[in-house]
Amino acid sequence: MVTKVQKSKPIIEETDRVLSEYYGFTDMEPDCRINDDIKCRMGR
Repeated sequence: MVTKVQKSKPIIEETDRVLSEYYGFTDMEPDCRINDDIKCRMGR
């Protein structure tokens, strides 16, 4: 299962960046979302 996540993570992050650009988010907003997601998954 870890392998599937490792393969999809770059695709999901690129999708986030493209959508952020489309919706006019700042460069910091997608990074915050990605980092918050990582912290949540790690239980922090």
